[in-house]
Formats: sequence, structure tokens, C-alpha cells
Amino acid sequence: MKPKYLHVSTISFVSTLEYRMDFVFGLLSKFFPAIIQFFMWTAIFTNSPDSIILNYTYNEMILYTVLSIFVSSLVTVDVQYSISSDIKNGMLSKYLILPVNYFFYKVFQFIGSKISDVLVIVLGMGIVLVFFNANQMIEMNWIKIFNFGVVAVMAFVVQYLITFLFANIAFWIGECGGIFTVINVISLIISGAIFPLDIFGDRVIAISKLFPFYYITYFPSNVLIGKISGAEVASGLLIMVLWVLGLSLFCCVIWNHGKKKYIAAGG
Repeated sequence: MKPKYLHVSTISFVSTLEYRMDFVFGLLSKFFPAIIQFFMWTAIFTNSPDSIILNYTYNEMILYTVLSIFVSSLVTVDVQYSISSDIKNGMLSKYLILPVNYFFYKVFQFIGSKISDVLVIVLGMGIVLVFFNANQMIEMNWIKIFNFGVVAVMAFVVQYLITFLFANIAFWIGECGGIFTVINVISLIISGAIFPLDIFGDRVIAISKLFPFYYITYFPSNVLIGKISGAEVASGLLIMVLWVLGLSLFCCVIWNHGKKKYIAAGG
């Protein structure tokens, strides 16, 4: 790891400290849907003769609803807007002539801006898990926490590669904001950030396991809850590694092809 990239992260971290309230209010806004889901699932479980619905107990469903918000925020990547802006406005040119790799520059810049967010999210998750564990609503142990940590890091890498890949659309399409919005909404749904994928049925889940979105929110959340463990975690990590390798290769191909379309025209 070269010092110049660490310097990029440091500068990004310092600069983003000025706008922490934006993140706090953004995170709080995500809990409004969680409140709606809390009342919805409470009503469903209360009026159902079954204590287990969609393979979840009431406590597990409520915990998943809360954790999915934290996990989704933890692995969220939004570099597509800055990348598309660089391409559209011709700012990419300065990175191409500098002795830096644009991909890694953006990676470390984003990591620097994400550090304070991660600290807040991890603290919030810790409070929630301690509460649920103290009230015997779920049993936590260090194996679950360790597995989640590894899976969460891989989920972030997968999400970053997917985001970077879609950001390359800017080489061919000038205005990408609407496209990014649609992609974000679809990603939230099929990754399990809105509600557990179990709602779609076992067949859909089996198919979802073959695609990277399954491993962004649904998989890490259920690893922490304890519904996915042991061999399933190992096989899931293997698939994630394969997707990281495949997406990395695809990103390189699309990026190199996109640069041939780049004309360095200002917006």
C-alpha cells in the first residue's frame, strides 16, 4: 500500500468530518421505514396462528429489519456520482496523467470518507445487539461477530465493484443520475435491504445465491442473526471471492474500453 493512497484517505476523512450531520439525519431517515415494518410485522405475527413466518420468529424478523438498515448503510457505496461527474466534465484527464491508479484513488478516497460513518454504524449495531442479547431475544457469540466481520468486508468489496462497474455507463451516456437511482432502488430490493428475500420464496433465494446482490445485505444480516452459519458461511464466502475476481476482471475490461470513448470534454 503506497503512502500516497493513505494520504488520500486521510484528506478525505478530515474533509468529511465537516458534514457528519448529513449522515446522521440520513441514517435516522432510514428508520422511518423500519418503524412501519415494525408495526406491520407485529400485526402479522399477532394475527397469525404460527410463531414462525417466512422462516423467522418475531424477534428474528424485528432484528433483521433493524440490522438490514445498519448493514445496508455499512456497505453503501456512492462513488458512481463522482466518477460520472469526472467523466462528464473532463476532470478524469488529470487523474490519467498523474502517477496514480484512478480505481485505487477512488477506493481510498471513499474509505477515508466512510471511516466516521462506519464507527457510528458499528456503535449503533452494538447497542441493538446488546439490547436483544440482554433481553434473551437472540443469542450472540464471538463466532457470529467474527463471521459477520469477514462477510461484511467482502460485501463492501462486492458492492464497490458493482458500483464502479455501473459508473462506467458515463462513458456512453452523459446524464446518468436517473439510471443510478433506478439501479439503487432495484439493488436495495434484491439485496434484502427492504425486507428479507424469504418473502419471494425458496426458489428465488436459491437463484439469488448465484448472484452478488444476495451477499450485500441479506447474507451478512442473517450471518449475524445466526440463521446462516458453519458450512453455509464458508460456501457463501467462496462465492463472494469468485464474484470479486469476476467483477474485477469485468471492471478492467469495461474501464479500458470506456477510456477509448473518453473525449475529455468539459460539461
